[in-house]
Amino acid sequence: ENWLKYYVQNWNEKVGLIGATGSYASYYSSIIELTKFGLKYAPVAQKFRNIKYLLKMFLFQRNKFNRFPAPHVRTNAFFTSKKVFCTLQKGLVENKMQAYYFENGKRSMTMQILALGYKCLIIDKFGKAYDIPDWPKSNIFWMGNQEKLLVSDNQTKKYDDSADSEKKLLKKIAWSNLN
Repeated sequence: ENWLKYYVQNWNEKVGLIGATGSYASYYSSIIELTKFGLKYAPVAQKFRNIKYLLKMFLFQRNKFNRFPAPHVRTNAFFTSKKVFCTLQKGLVENKMQAYYFENGKRSMTMQILALGYKCLIIDKFGKAYDIPDWPKSNIFWMGNQEKLLVSDNQTKKYDDSADSEKKLLKKIAWSNLN
């Protein structure tokens, strides 16, 4: 209820992007963490696939992503102006890797909007806005019970459905070692 009102009430000339979720996760760093986790718990065939994917990331993708922390507004439910969005260098988004570049790459939507001098915020289900330094205090994405989550998606549901050990890993990926 009131989700659109919350975006609008937090919009002003200093804000360039508002999202329902965001994190400090780096896609590149998360692959390393997930591979380490998978090597510990996965069957042999999955371990082989994990190592293969990690090598592929290292050889071909590492220069396209910052390492942790890489703050970014997630692209599941974001709000910006046409003026700001049209200034972005988006490139083609025809596959999942290109979507990762746009959301989390060195030239992500968030990084481009920050470079223009705007703020990038996330908002909770009560309409409270959080600037990047305060995102880890929001209890919105991959922390606690995500009790302030405004919009859910497959990733927030993945966290909800995870065992405690996996939740701990996801929280580490998104926020490093927050307690």
